[in-house]
Amino acid sequence: MVEVGVGASWGVHTLWPEPGVTLDTISVTEQSTGLTYRAAPAYTQTSTDPKTVRASASYVTGSHFAKFGISERFGRNIAVSNTDQEMTYRFQNGSVPRARLEGQLIAAGALRRSRRRR
Repeated sequence: MVEVGVGASWGVHTLWPEPGVTLDTISVTEQSTGLTYRAAPAYTQTSTDPKTVRASASYVTGSHFAKFGISERFGRNIAVSNTDQEMTYRFQNGSVPRARLEGQLIAAGALRRSRRRR
């Protein structure tokens, strides 16, 4: 006996700003609860189109049997991400323990000291 199967699907996941939120609105995450508000840290669009192929063959006699098969999944996954804002805030119980500016981690104490020296 021979069995063959093919499957395909297609999907798009999109995360765009809510009405009234601009691309330069700074995202804030409360670390104690995991809640992100004001804006998302990034806006993305992901499209997928996986395909699955499977085949098997069975051999049966009076007292023996054997089954051989293969399964393969292939396709593409395209992800586009837009992060216009160069800063995100992470709060810990309402205070700012760290800030991320242009990909650099800045400790809150160092940020306060640099502002006092100016």
